[in-house]
Amino acid sequence: KELYKFHTENVAAAKSLLPKRAICVHRRYMPSNHKANTCPTEFQVQRLLNQVYLSSRNSADVTKRCVIIFSNDIERAKKEISAECIQFVAGGVTDLNFRGVGEVRPKDDKIMAVSFTALAMCEDLIITCGTFGVFAGILHVGAGNVYHFNDPESLKIFGNDTVSKWKLEVS
Repeated sequence: KELYKFHTENVAAAKSLLPKRAICVHRRYMPSNHKANTCPTEFQVQRLLNQVYLSSRNSADVTKRCVIIFSNDIERAKKEISAECIQFVAGGVTDLNFRGVGEVRPKDDKIMAVSFTALAMCEDLIITCGTFGVFAGILHVGAGNVYHFNDPESLKIFGNDTVSKWKLEVS
């Protein structure tokens, strides 16, 4: 964290995007034929989101919280995820065959940088699968927690020491 600095313009853009006390979800979708398709189901994501949202509603600060969904398939996310207060952030135009493995990657570096900065700044962060969300979790500066779904790729790349500090959603 000490070596990595967010660009000032991205921090300003991320702050304008996020309401106070935001719960962010990095909802990644992998192609069904992807060999490491370990993403959680829509039921698992919604259940964890409900738990995080309800636990905050029962705290001393009952300020209404808003859920911000960052996704590489925003239309699918809109059909699967619901909350009392919810906003969706699309990744912009994508490259549908990133690295030749069928992965979807935003082409606009600015949109990607602001989304990444916002994820790292959210009070609570829910990571579904993929390294983008894990990097945001590692650099998380929010006052709340980082939640994950035990993605084996994340454990392999980042190690148990990093991921074990986060809260695990057990299916």
